[in-house]
This record gives sequence, C-alpha cells and structure tokens, in this order.
Amino acid sequence: FLKVLEKCYIFLIKFVKNNPENQFLLVDYIDQFTEDLEYGVHSWELIAEVFKNSELLLTYNFNPLIKKVIKLIDSLPKETQKKTTMLSFLSYFINLNGNP
Repeated sequence: FLKVLEKCYIFLIKFVKNNPENQFLLVDYIDQFTEDLEYGVHSWELIAEVFKNSELLLTYNFNPLIKKVIKLIDSLPKETQKKTTMLSFLSYFINLNGNP
C-alpha cells in the first residue's frame, strides 16, 4: 500500500510542479492529502508544491493545515531526516515569486 501511495504522490508532485493550472486543480483536495501526512513526506511535499509561488498563498486559510503540520513536526524526534525535510517545506508558504 505504501509503495503505491508513494508513486501516486510522486506523480502528483510532477503534475503540479511549476504549473499554476494544475496547482489550482489540486487545492480542493488538500484535506485528503493531509490525511496521509503521517505516512511520509510525499503528501507534505505535494501540498507545498501546490502552494509554491502560487496566488493561492494570498487567499487560502492555512491555519488548520499549518497547525496540523507543526504538531506532527514537533512530535518527531529531533535527529530524524523526516523532521528536517518537513521543516524545509514551510518556506514554500511564506514566499510568492521570491517575495515574502
């Protein structure tokens, strides 16, 4: 199951990367992607790519999403690569085309 899920997320990440139309299409499914956060970082990577340099950053209500992610990151041991990777994607939510 996890291998299939991983391949699906890798496909979707490529589907939205640098593609505003596809980013907009997947924003309606963010809640479904957040359900898979504990399985690995691919769902979080997809969510970050959906919002990376997107006008959606200006209108989307990030409070529930960021609270859930921060809680998950905080629960991970300090020395894990998953924690570092998840933290690195937070920067996608504070920049729009290089501007804070």
